[in-house]
Amino acid sequence: MAMPLKATIKSWANSRFAPARLVYRVCHWGLFGCRLVADARFRSETVGAWKHRGHYHQRPTYTEANRYPVLFAECTRHCAGLARPKLLSFGCSSGEEVFTLAQYMPQADIVGVDINDWCLAECRRKDIQHRHTFHHRRSAEYEREQGFDAIFCLAVFQHSDNRSNADNSVAVGHTFAQFEENILLLDAKLKPGGLFIIEYADFRFTDTACAARYTPLDFPKNRLLRRHPLYGPDNRKVADQHDSPRIFVKQG
Repeated sequence: MAMPLKATIKSWANSRFAPARLVYRVCHWGLFGCRLVADARFRSETVGAWKHRGHYHQRPTYTEANRYPVLFAECTRHCAGLARPKLLSFGCSSGEEVFTLAQYMPQADIVGVDINDWCLAECRRKDIQHRHTFHHRRSAEYEREQGFDAIFCLAVFQHSDNRSNADNSVAVGHTFAQFEENILLLDAKLKPGGLFIIEYADFRFTDTACAARYTPLDFPKNRLLRRHPLYGPDNRKVADQHDSPRIFVKQG
């Protein structure tokens, strides 16, 4: 469908003319159904969000290799004295973050965790040498994991509607209580002296109950201004942009 036609039909969504609204709905749901059948990744995102509702945060599974080089480099520097650091990629998607970390730290034991079954299948398919471990977010195997030297939560605890909706004054998709629950579970898996690395989250790590045990890592680019909505513990928006720290060190 040509882009001008797509835009025209989309504009009919709230038309005052019933036939126009009907055409929009037929086209919208028709295209949705076709994509659901033909696109395995999209199907996994849609079905997974329904199947694991209450545990799902970021629905899109987009990722890319070496997406956060500054953060990866700082973690590498921090773990330089460890013979075999143990790293967790929480929300690993299709594995690019895990494989990138392996290039930075070939000696590391790296665990990838995701809630999307298709993503985990892709991770295992790409891991030809079986160097890494991948768990489902709700598996017993993941629950038993502990003793990490660094935990990465990059573009996980966010919901796209909070960025795209015209009225985004209240967080949708997940709540601060759900965010904090996940942070506390991750905190229990991190060693004292370990790094908690969090970027592009709808809520502040410093508002959680475990934040008093952490201090921001001192390096020049730990705080960068991001145009990303930020919400408080009451789930109401507190800012449209912020420069929250991205790496924290757990105190002993």
